[in-house]
Amino acid sequence: MAQTLEVSQAKVNAGRTGFQQPITATFELRNKGRRRLLIESVKSDCGCTAVEYPKEVAAGEKFTIKMTYDAKMLGHFQKMAAVVSNGSQKHVYLMMRG
Repeated sequence: MAQTLEVSQAKVNAGRTGFQQPITATFELRNKGRRRLLIESVKSDCGCTAVEYPKEVAAGEKFTIKMTYDAKMLGHFQKMAAVVSNGSQKHVYLMMRG
C-alpha cells in the first residue's frame, strides 16, 4: 500500500471568538501507508485563514494540521482548506466553523 491520508475529523466546530480575535482549529490526521507522506500544500479558502502543517510524515505516523482564522468580520464563519499530498489523487478537505 502506498501513502494513504486518513482524517479523524474533517469538520471542527471551533466555537465562539471575539471580533478580530484569532481562533485555531486542530485537525488530527495519519499516514496509514507504508511510505513517507509528502504534503505539497494546504490551501485555505481566504487570506484570513493561516495554516500550519508538516511537509513530511513518516509511514504510520499521526500528525496535526492547524487552521487559524482571524475574525475580521462579525458573525458566524466557515473556512475550508484543501490538503494536497502524494497520499491521494483527490484533495482532502478540512473545514472549521464557529
